[in-house]
Amino acid sequence: FLLGSAGKVADNVYASTLPGYDDDFTREVAVSKSNDVDGSQHIRSAYLTDSVGSQQILIHQKASAQPNENYVEMTYTLVNQGTSATTSMSAGIFADWDITNNGQNRCIYDTTYKMIYAFDESNPTVYFGVKLLNNQTANPYCFNNNGAGGSISLYDGFTDAEKFAALSGSLTRNASTTGEISALLGATVGVIQPGDSVQINFAILAANSLFALQES
Repeated sequence: FLLGSAGKVADNVYASTLPGYDDDFTREVAVSKSNDVDGSQHIRSAYLTDSVGSQQILIHQKASAQPNENYVEMTYTLVNQGTSATTSMSAGIFADWDITNNGQNRCIYDTTYKMIYAFDESNPTVYFGVKLLNNQTANPYCFNNNGAGGSISLYDGFTDAEKFAALSGSLTRNASTTGEISALLGATVGVIQPGDSVQINFAILAANSLFALQES
């Protein structure tokens, strides 16, 4: 999960200097699990960052899985605990995909479903995706990790400027070429007033065909 505002980003994905990862969140509520009578499962946690501009944003995260479904719904509630409104805020999910033969992977953004999906082009028998469920503007970026085809390269580090450009939609890329790939699907959040909150919902999906993924 990434959260960005005014050019600054909070995350725990690749750092600007490799090897290494950013570590911008502080745990507020430990991970807990609950089950509903219908078999649904929920995993909750909460974490805080003060790395997004001068704001303190509390993130309540919930992962929910329903019986016999092929997706997990991710719900993020962003609470502005600061004293001023957020500026140009975006949030999103980053995934570095390694599917079967990871050197033959591709990812593509489907504008109809607001979903980035990834698959092994040499053996397309399983598809994975991240889908935005809300009405916010989707900001997709499909990476070639080595920078091929004009992509942001992840092999020389992943800077805050690169993260914010992809997360906020300043840079978009709707398809990768074949190779080692990653995907970032951002959502434009905009302004959150002090004490207010905004909810964003994504789904993380898996299926044996693109049609089944789209119909999930």
